[in-house]
Amino acid sequence: MSNDVVMTKQRAIEIVQENYKELENLSDELKKDKEVVMAAISCDGFALKYADDMLKRDKEVVMAAIENEPWSLSYADTELKKDEELVLNAISKDYEAFERADISLKTDVSFIKKAIDVNWKVFEIVDEAIIKTMVFEPRLILKYENELYGFDDIHGNEIVKPQYLYASHSKNGLARVEINHKVGYIDMSGNIVIKPIWNQAKDLNEYGVAFVKRNGLWGLINKSGEVLVEPQWFSCDEFSKGIASVCMPDGKCGEIDFTGKLIKDYE
Repeated sequence: MSNDVVMTKQRAIEIVQENYKELENLSDELKKDKEVVMAAISCDGFALKYADDMLKRDKEVVMAAIENEPWSLSYADTELKKDEELVLNAISKDYEAFERADISLKTDVSFIKKAIDVNWKVFEIVDEAIIKTMVFEPRLILKYENELYGFDDIHGNEIVKPQYLYASHSKNGLARVEINHKVGYIDMSGNIVIKPIWNQAKDLNEYGVAFVKRNGLWGLINKSGEVLVEPQWFSCDEFSKGIASVCMPDGKCGEIDFTGKLIKDYE
């Protein structure tokens, strides 16, 4: 590759970093250059609009665009608009990205449920005829009025009037709430099922457990509030495939399964 070509590419990167729309004015060859296009996308995901069709089929490029601007899904190749991982990532950032997905996903009941789990506001824009055919697990939708949190059901009916200083959307059957500066959990009827005794807590996950914090250390409880592991960890990661990384105050880290059993020693 000649120095002139190298300089042309370097100059192109500088230009699109100053104004992503300038990608439209570059040569067809530079619009095919992944490094140039990624530089433009780093400034604004809408730069995907001006990229060569070849890069609109590149999942890494499209994912980078979505990270910056969810609506850039509009410019992705049709096949990538069918990619669940990619579309759900866009929806997690902006529920209206659902509209940019392929029709095969927008009419797929199982996908729609996944989309609503990722961003409950998708419920508002799904075809009403499809919604009527769907059966949803009970869930609480957070609302905020007069500086207090309460809950509605997915149809907008009030379940719990605003009364909490802090709360979260329900996950796997329970929602976190703060009462007198302590965190506990309520069920889908608004009843307290895990007493608010924790300084901090994470959402109940798909394994039916949650990390809770007291006196600066994390422990593990189940959905009944039973303590599986007394608070002892300085930090903890979310579970992935049933395994979570946890670290002790001395900096040594290990791994546990969702029962709290240590499956990789601290080191």
